[in-house]
Amino acid sequence: IWIQQKNGETRSLTGNLTYPSSLFVNVEGDVYVDNGQHNRRVDLWKKGTNGTRKVMDVEEACFGLFIDINGFLYCSVRNAHRVVKTYPNSSMPTIT
Repeated sequence: IWIQQKNGETRSLTGNLTYPSSLFVNVEGDVYVDNGQHNRRVDLWKKGTNGTRKVMDVEEACFGLFIDINGFLYCSVRNAHRVVKTYPNSSMPTIT
């Protein structure tokens, strides 16, 4: 259940999403969405913008997304039995 506060914001995410399995919203209101089932990536909807950008390449769907206090993005890849980690705000390669 999402409780909308008096000054809350409602957003619809549209675009080239294919069977998204998870999402994560950071404290700034940016939304990270798994787009890995067919598109093999995690996309970012930056608050205040209409566009998206790819922030992580993945081998299949992420069944859990998380960002730690240092800004690293984690994707739980269920069928591969592993967690993939990357820093989405730089050009660093994906770390597994």
